[in-house]
Amino acid sequence: MPHAKSLERLFIGRQFAAAGRSSEQTAVKYAVLGFRVATLAAVTLCGSPALAQEQANTQSVQVYGGELFGDDLTKTPVSGRTPRLDDNVTFGARYNYNFPYTWGIELSGGYSPDRASRVTSGNS
Repeated sequence: MPHAKSLERLFIGRQFAAAGRSSEQTAVKYAVLGFRVATLAAVTLCGSPALAQEQANTQSVQVYGGELFGDDLTKTPVSGRTPRLDDNVTFGARYNYNFPYTWGIELSGGYSPDRASRVTSGNS
């Protein structure tokens, strides 16, 4: 039986062969083990509802601040210079309202005083 010899080559297959189990018993044991692992994974992934969801008819206000990280605006030079975005702070606020069930709205406003540098002015 080539199948039995291939299972005996495996470390686990040799343990079962030493314990007096046939290759068919080993295959059944692995099939049962695989089914158990798949069932456990399915129960874990689908077992509970989302606990972090928003409640209906609620409001929230968020204030944020941070920094934007700039880079080259183009990959090629323009008039001999590569335009860059100067980094600066950003800040703003958000207002959220959650309607019943699955809908919500968010209004957001922010400001970032970034500017492009190393560009030609256009005044020739």
